[in-house]
Amino acid sequence: MSTPSHDDVRRIFFECCEVPEAERDATLDRLCAGDSTLKAEVLSLLGYDDVDDVLSDDAINASVSASKSIGLELPETIGRYAIVGVLGEGGSGVVYEATASSPHRRVALKVLRDPLVGASLRKRFQREAEVLGRLQHPGIAQIYAAETTPSVAGEHPHLVMELVRGRTLVEVGRELPMRRRLELFCDVCDAVQYAHEMGVIHRDLKPSNLLVDENQRVKVVDFGMARIGVGDAQTVTERTHAGQIIGTVPYMSPEQVRGDADAISERTDVYGLGAVLFELLTDRYPHDVQHASLAEAARIITEHTPPRLGSIDRAMRGDLELIVATALEHRAGDRYQSVRVLADDVRRYLHNEPIHARPHSAIYHARKFARRHRVLVCSAALIALTLSAATIVSVFFGLAQKSAKDAALAAEARAVSEASTREHINDFLVRDLLGAVHPVRARGEDVTVRAVLDEASRALRTGTFDDEPEVAVSVNQTIGNVYRALGLYDDA
Repeated sequence: MSTPSHDDVRRIFFECCEVPEAERDATLDRLCAGDSTLKAEVLSLLGYDDVDDVLSDDAINASVSASKSIGLELPETIGRYAIVGVLGEGGSGVVYEATASSPHRRVALKVLRDPLVGASLRKRFQREAEVLGRLQHPGIAQIYAAETTPSVAGEHPHLVMELVRGRTLVEVGRELPMRRRLELFCDVCDAVQYAHEMGVIHRDLKPSNLLVDENQRVKVVDFGMARIGVGDAQTVTERTHAGQIIGTVPYMSPEQVRGDADAISERTDVYGLGAVLFELLTDRYPHDVQHASLAEAARIITEHTPPRLGSIDRAMRGDLELIVATALEHRAGDRYQSVRVLADDVRRYLHNEPIHARPHSAIYHARKFARRHRVLVCSAALIALTLSAATIVSVFFGLAQKSAKDAALAAEARAVSEASTREHINDFLVRDLLGAVHPVRARGEDVTVRAVLDEASRALRTGTFDDEPEVAVSVNQTIGNVYRALGLYDDA
């Protein structure tokens, strides 16, 4: 029986994904119509552990053409390269570690499994070579050559690439403090931003494509799904067909899982980086879709909002969770406008500066300034506290001194007032009361006490003490008391 076509395998696979597992066998039998080879190929795809691997043409082509693969034995050479070992293996090809003779160096050799692989995969392989050829950045794995190796069945396309010895960003991140994780993430953003400036959208940003070498330098790899900007679209880019899904599900943006090719933009990569950052900080996906069917995964990604970081770890509440939430917005227009702005906000967070994603207030700016300049603010606060304490002590003693001075002045005033009162009373007694018994005024008559009191009373009524009411009160009280003692109550 002839080898089943790529389109038939793909169509039947996706139809089987849409039905419950209990109905899958019957659906498969009906769609394959007795073609055992076709059924076997679809079953092999349905048995993949990772749903991501079966979304691309690579896996389906590899399954359809498995019988024509290079083989399981490690080749001694491929072209002019001596094979050292296998670095990685996927549905579409193998990545070998190899030694180049001229110039002598270790390289990574990415080789397609099948020389008769479909046109779609060949174009994607060619596109990766063209994309990497135009990207010269220390954070992007370099390509040295795109070559073919003659074989019995035809030619094996392969890419000669920079050898990156490292682990994924998330694997390395588990061993690092949060600050260092965020710094490495910013390095990734710088490389992706450079690619965007060169008109290249990666479209498959995930931890396995973001490597960290032994010197903790990041490398962005695998531009096989990249899309080149509008300027080169007609000559270089293989446009995605309507409804075709390109990417890895847990890191795919809503526009990707909808298969909306026209909506793909730099902000698609912003979403992918947001999903990577979410996993880097929490060690989990923003959406739990790894065991969901494709249709269910698409529904979850397009309809559900990822959990806030603060709900997973209270220490990440505030600016950091807002940065991640902004990168993972459903609408592309609500995300960061570029990867550069995303990286800038992460760096602002690291330096306790106000981030772009948050509406700013005076209190927010003051809090950020205080965190950014802890030593300065603490010193200023200590100085202010010292000055305040000194001021309070000074005011306290000043008030105490003023109070004592005021008390002394009041006592002095009272003493002066009392002396003046005594002086006036003495004058009154001598002039008016005792003057009444003076021989000249008495004219030899006997003067009674009442007569003296009556004389003094008349003197008081003439306004003698109008300007000195306190003296008048004292004298009146004294005369009244004497009248009362004599029994003259009316006069008293």
